[in-house]
Amino acid sequence: MDLLREAELFISVRDAGSLREAARREGTTHATVSRRLRALERALGAPLFLRTTRALRVTEAGERFHREALRLLAAARRTYEVVRGPGEIRGTLVLSTSITYGLQQANAALAQLMAQHPGLTIHLRLEDRVVDLLDEGVDVAVQGGVVELDGSPYLIARQISDFAQRLVASPEYWSEGPPLREPSDLASHRLVGGVGLSLGSTLRFEVAGQPHEVEMRSRTLFTRTQLAVRDAALAGLGIAVLPDFVVQRDLREGTLVPGLVEARFPRMPISAVYRVERRGDPVIATLVESLRRHARSNPFTDDADGR
Repeated sequence: MDLLREAELFISVRDAGSLREAARREGTTHATVSRRLRALERALGAPLFLRTTRALRVTEAGERFHREALRLLAAARRTYEVVRGPGEIRGTLVLSTSITYGLQQANAALAQLMAQHPGLTIHLRLEDRVVDLLDEGVDVAVQGGVVELDGSPYLIARQISDFAQRLVASPEYWSEGPPLREPSDLASHRLVGGVGLSLGSTLRFEVAGQPHEVEMRSRTLFTRTQLAVRDAALAGLGIAVLPDFVVQRDLREGTLVPGLVEARFPRMPISAVYRVERRGDPVIATLVESLRRHARSNPFTDDADGR
């Protein structure tokens, strides 16, 4: 039995959630996948899935095998790359990130990366939620904000860059809305979306080194999609706290105007999260370095003029 080949098949079945879908992805038949899976279970002496007419559920033994299979395949890839030596990166990688970061930052970096490595295929998933890498077949998730791993021994995070947050609104909103001369005035304004990357309603920032906390009483448009929040701010629906890379052009063009400019919101990290057994994987290492290099060559700025 080719253990690497069968481990790959098992992972494909687990990720697909059904034998039929796994067969479609593998370019083979349902009967072939079922036969190979039964042979693997016989060799291991334990069932890997509980099968019903409607569902395919991974057993406890299957979960243990899954963790070890991932480590086995990662080690095999690393061995292959060590022997082959440096050069072109090949393989397939599933990358999940937010809609905003994907469209405004990742796309350009990935285009450069794939131009340098034509043998690399990337499946880019744009989704404004935290994905489960272990259950959803995602190799790398790029997340903005503080990454909460909850002490997981299976995941690691590597920072790519960071960004400032800006409090902005349209010129029309500032001219027609209540005055904003000091931090306490914020409570009388409408907040669009949430605070930075969350849907919270409490603004936390510093002015001249002194911390401030303001609970916003009026809110509109609950969404995590920062581009939608930006559009709502442009339409004059209220103030918004947005990443600098989202509003740089608007600030330069004057379609959005900063408010309470002396306020400093916390800088937020952008991190790549992946499974611990992929540490040292040349495909992931190359991806992370490419995103870092793109961030260094396209730095975010803190001033309203974009200088």
